[in-house]
Amino acid sequence: MADPKSPSAFISYSHDSDDHVGRVLELADALRGRGINVILDQYVHPAPEEGWPRWMDRSLDEAQFVLMVCTETYRRRVMGREEPGKGHGVRWEGSLIYNRIYNLALTVYTRDDLPQGWARTQNNLGLALGALGKRLGGPEGQRRLNEAAEAYR
Repeated sequence: MADPKSPSAFISYSHDSDDHVGRVLELADALRGRGINVILDQYVHPAPEEGWPRWMDRSLDEAQFVLMVCTETYRRRVMGREEPGKGHGVRWEGSLIYNRIYNLALTVYTRDDLPQGWARTQNNLGLALGALGKRLGGPEGQRRLNEAAEAYR
């Protein structure tokens, strides 16, 4: 049983290959060996009754930290650029993580409570989304540029 006082970390990754999945498990085992409570799909047997999407959501809520093992495949899937029928799990998981980061950034610095901190957060968010939009191009890039413009309002 994991020590509830120890830090907890959720590991997000894509199933690129059996070798990659094995390396992620080695990382998780090494962290566990150092006292970290690791939340990893490979430790869940059988599959959760609630289904993987709800398990991901609940597990992210329970974790203090999120480790994202970012490979090109992970990025492609999280950004919705994978071929149809592949990578649904990590795309869902990436969306959950992305939304948590976004919402956290907006709730830590509210316009009323900390106007300068809020402005800095919005500026940083706008810069990051603007750069991402330029890099992505196309409809997805335009969507990110629109989000960047909203951040500056």
